[in-house]
Amino acid sequence: MTRSSGSRGRQSSEVLPTFGELIERLAPAAVVVPNYDARVVHKLCVVGKAFTREQAIETCAKAGSRPCMMIYSGDLTPMVHAFRTSFKIADHVERREGRSVVEWCVHQAFFQWIDDSDRHVVRCLVDAPVKMSSKKTWDLFAVADRLVPPLRLWHPKGISISWYAFDRGCRQALCRLLRRRHLVNLASIEDDTERVMASLLDWTLDSACCDHDVQNGLSKGCSAGVENFAQLTKDVYKGVRSLRAVYDKLVETMPTWAHKVRVTESAFDQDDVRRSWECLGVKPWLADSLAHINLRLEDGAVFCHTNLWEQEDPMGHLGNCLLGAYKISGFSATRFLSMGTSCKCLSTALAVGILEHVAYCRAMPDVGEYYVHCVDLLNAPAKQFVFTTALATKVTDPLHAALLRDDRVAKNPICTSARCMMKFAR
Repeated sequence: MTRSSGSRGRQSSEVLPTFGELIERLAPAAVVVPNYDARVVHKLCVVGKAFTREQAIETCAKAGSRPCMMIYSGDLTPMVHAFRTSFKIADHVERREGRSVVEWCVHQAFFQWIDDSDRHVVRCLVDAPVKMSSKKTWDLFAVADRLVPPLRLWHPKGISISWYAFDRGCRQALCRLLRRRHLVNLASIEDDTERVMASLLDWTLDSACCDHDVQNGLSKGCSAGVENFAQLTKDVYKGVRSLRAVYDKLVETMPTWAHKVRVTESAFDQDDVRRSWECLGVKPWLADSLAHINLRLEDGAVFCHTNLWEQEDPMGHLGNCLLGAYKISGFSATRFLSMGTSCKCLSTALAVGILEHVAYCRAMPDVGEYYVHCVDLLNAPAKQFVFTTALATKVTDPLHAALLRDDRVAKNPICTSARCMMKFAR
């Protein structure tokens, strides 16, 4: 597909990106979306919602007298928006910048029924994130009501099953309003017999968000035995923030730090080392490189094997391996999924001596303590929590992925349990 240009619709050689390529390129939160791409995304959202809505209505009508189920789920996610404003006083123009926290509602609905060949007919109704004016239950209900009506309106002949899934924080109140919507719709039927029959065919049920429950369970499991878990997570958060603040100095001093690594003949088994790195979530290519040179922290010093001399540029390769292990990701204390990812990255960096590297940088006269001193909060209990959480995510990340792919509803619990057991066995 090519883009037309000019008033006469001349075709340019530029090829338009596919929908998937556009989403992958613009999905990161730090990306600044150009005006043209913003217009394209807006059109895709409008057209996609209209198309999927028509498909959903047509699918529900084709179900006929067969049971049809609708699964609706939604959640709020915050985002910090930067804004600028200008004003004029006495011929002088002033500009101000600030930030505002905006809540977005991300929701979608699935429609499913089984045909005569026992095949699942599924359609998805998507919508662009909705900017919320508040987080009240009535606002969440209004957003849900605008996206999907009671299923009986689209599937009046057979059993209509409406399944709602939300976070436990809003589940009870929001589901109560959605159930009342069904009662109001049934009460509008004038014929008594038809109203009674419709009430028998209109089923509603709700459940808590599986992914939220998994995250809460993981948080409680990793905090078992910790006296002050809230303070511990704050300490880890501050330590991660300090490491991110001094990262530029770590990169700057990497050539001199690499020469301080001790190269010895002693080494651990390469296969065991590689599996250990993979348990911490290191990518396979990086795990192979780290295992080959046996890079490790031992007795307060960083060691590696003489295999390093096989490289064309030994010190350059060693510095690249250290930078590969120095991946420091921030996290939100309210989301265990982001905390687990951050702990995996931090545990990898700790295993190759990032704290020793930071101490080397702090000894320099041009490095201040204001932004770096929180590294001292990464003491023994904090490190134990970091490594425990990092190893736990090795098992739970596939479970998170399965729940997200299935829209918080595990389609095959037996298969999900088997995958978890395989991860534990490894």
